[in-house]
Amino acid sequence: SCNKLLHTQGEIKAVVKFDRSVKWRVIDEYGHGAVKYDNNGDILLEFTWSDVPSFYQYILTFGDKAEIISPEEYRKDFSELIKNISAKYET
Repeated sequence: SCNKLLHTQGEIKAVVKFDRSVKWRVIDEYGHGAVKYDNNGDILLEFTWSDVPSFYQYILTFGDKAEIISPEEYRKDFSELIKNISAKYET
């Protein structure tokens, strides 16, 4: 088990799918043992993270190469965050 997946005591849990193009970044950060693959070769990773806002900030660093799979509540909230960001660039 990789301690980086347990940022602190961990208040939240989520599953994130990463595009296979960021495979080596994910492996560098979490190790081979933490990585699981879906049928398309994309990476599935279960996170335990300290808090939701910093989790979202981390996921944003992957741009469009990461997708929160579960829980559904985080998917919806993250979608709203992305819409709010996008709205700032609409002119």
